Amino acid sequence: MLEPLAGVEPPLGRSAGRSGLRTSPRLLSMSLRNQPIEGPLAAGLLMAGNVDVYNSSVHDSCVSSGFKTLYEEGLLFDVTLVIEDHQFQAHKALLATQSDYFRIMFTADMRERDQNKIHLKGLTPTGFSHVLQFMYYGSIELNMSTVHEILQAAMYVQLTEVVKFCCSFLLSKICLDNCAEIMRLLDDFSVNIDGIKEQLDKFLLDNFVPLMSRADFLSYLSVEKLLSCLENDQLSRFPEIELFEAAQAWLRHDRSRWRHTDAIVQNVRFCLMNTTNVLEKGDASPQQRV
Repeated sequence: MLEPLAGVEPPLGRSAGRSGLRTSPRLLSMSLRNQPIEGPLAAGLLMAGNVDVYNSSVHDSCVSSGFKTLYEEGLLFDVTLVIEDHQFQAHKALLATQSDYFRIMFTADMRERDQNKIHLKGLTPTGFSHVLQFMYYGSIELNMSTVHEILQAAMYVQLTEVVKFCCSFLLSKICLDNCAEIMRLLDDFSVNIDGIKEQLDKFLLDNFVPLMSRADFLSYLSVEKLLSCLENDQLSRFPEIELFEAAQAWLRHDRSRWRHTDAIVQNVRFCLMNTTNVLEKGDASPQQRV
C-alpha cells in the first residue's frame, strides 16, 4: 500500500479520512503527469526515476492547422491591419511567431501593442496579402508582376524566408531583357541575402558586352558599377576593343556623364588593342561621337 510522502498532503477528496479510499499508485502516477510537480514530491520522484516526458509528434502541425482553421472560419481575430483602403484581420499571436516586426510591435512598449486596428504605411494591399497568406499557410506564389510588391512587404515585416524566396525567384528569371529591372529592384531594397549581389555581378560580367548595347541597361548602370566592371579581370573573355566601345556607349548615353571620361579611359587596357583599333575608336571624344 502506498504511503504518503512526508510533508505532502493527499489530494483533496482522495484521502482515507474523507472518502474511505486511498489513492492507488497507478492513479497517483496518472495525476502527476497532468500537473506541475514541485517540492519534496518532485525530488522524491526524480530520485526514484518515475518522471517520464512524452513529446507529441503532431503538436506543431496541430497548432499550425489550428490557426489556419481560425483564419479560414474568421474566428478569434484580435487585430485588423489597414493598408490603404484594405483591411486584413489576423491573430496577434500568429503574427508575432512569424515576424520579428510584429513580435516587437505586440510585446514591446509600443502604442500598437494594445490597439486592435493598426495602419501600415508604405505597403500595397497586393504585396501584404501574399505575405499574410504565407504566415498562415507557409507557401507563396511569385511572378514578375507581383514580386516587387511582395518583396517590399516581406522586407517591411522582416519576413526573411519570403525575402529569400523572392531573391531566388528573381535569379531564376534574370535575362538580358529584365536584368536592369531586377538589379534596380534589389538596389532599391538594399537586398543582399545568400550572396545575391555576387550572383548578379557574375551575370553582369558574363554578359557585359551584350548588356551594354541595351538602352535600359545603359540608363541603369552607374559610373561606380561601370568602373568596377572594367577593373575586373573576368571581362578578359571579351576583346578589349568591345569593352572600349561599351564604355563609349555608356558615355554617349547621357551628356552629363562626359565628366567621367578620364576615369573610364584609365580603365581601358589599350595595350590589348592593336594600333588600328586604337586610332579608329580612340580618335574621337564622346562629345564628337554623339
